[in-house]
Amino acid sequence: MQYAKRLRIIAIATSAIVLAAVVVGLMVVGSPSKERAYKRDQQRISNLQEIENDVITYWQAKKKLPEALTDLNDATRGITIPNDPQTNMAYTYTIVDSMKFKLCARFEQSGQGSPNYRFSDDTWNYNAGETCFDRHIDPDFYGPLNGSDMPFPMKPVPVLGY
Repeated sequence: MQYAKRLRIIAIATSAIVLAAVVVGLMVVGSPSKERAYKRDQQRISNLQEIENDVITYWQAKKKLPEALTDLNDATRGITIPNDPQTNMAYTYTIVDSMKFKLCARFEQSGQGSPNYRFSDDTWNYNAGETCFDRHIDPDFYGPLNGSDMPFPMKPVPVLGY
């Protein structure tokens, strides 16, 4: 009888320790759903940065902003503008003037002050909900492309004879 009682106490103590470890782990790391939301928000930021770069390249080549994000899609160059990772909806793009535009996305969490915040540039800080980022093309920095100025210069590769 004593042996069974001892086993029961050990089982209860072990269960309590395991439960405490799980609770502490969730408090430190956060819930799996919060981590998934964080990763989706980081993907949104990455997508918006990619779109910003594509808008600038478009402006450099055509000396005007695209009318819509779909104007940036280019099968020849393999460019497809990404959509929101959760809803698969397009991000919002608005032309403000000939050199300014806005990119907007709906975030699940706030990205300000997060301990895992990976972007040192505070221009990508965001709050939960709809957040817009004002962007300005500086023509002194991003001059228009001309003939040989391609975003990714292509040089002929010599083919070694066989």
